[in-house]
Amino acid sequence: MFATSKTSLKEFLDDLSHEMIQLEFYSPTYYRGLKYHQEDRVEDVNLRGNSMLTARVQGARKYDVSLELQGTKIIDNCTCPIGGSCKHIVALLLYCVEQRMMFESHETLPKELDVEIVTRYLNSRSKKELVRLVLKYAPDDFLET
Repeated sequence: MFATSKTSLKEFLDDLSHEMIQLEFYSPTYYRGLKYHQEDRVEDVNLRGNSMLTARVQGARKYDVSLELQGTKIIDNCTCPIGGSCKHIVALLLYCVEQRMMFESHETLPKELDVEIVTRYLNSRSKKELVRLVLKYAPDDFLET
């Protein structure tokens, strides 16, 4: 898996790119993982402290996947028969890159957003992505009602 000089998994994920992922995996594994990512099969993503990320990826069944920073290496694990370095891990990594890019893109938008721009953006997202956005950014009292 990946070698890194980063001191936290989040730092590593912040620098991760599609190209880095594609170079790390065999082409068939990468493209199967890309398909899984595009089909929105990654869910329940949780960053645990500075060194672990967990998620579930829907394959033939739901598989538990994880990334862990151990020293200078990122160790991956999956409950699928392959056990790691698989399409489920690729899907998770691509999810991380895309989510970061989605949130970073907000920083470049003007302070006063045109309603049409916001509407276009929201219409381009899946229902699942919209729910994630609401859950992440809604005020605490929203979730209590």
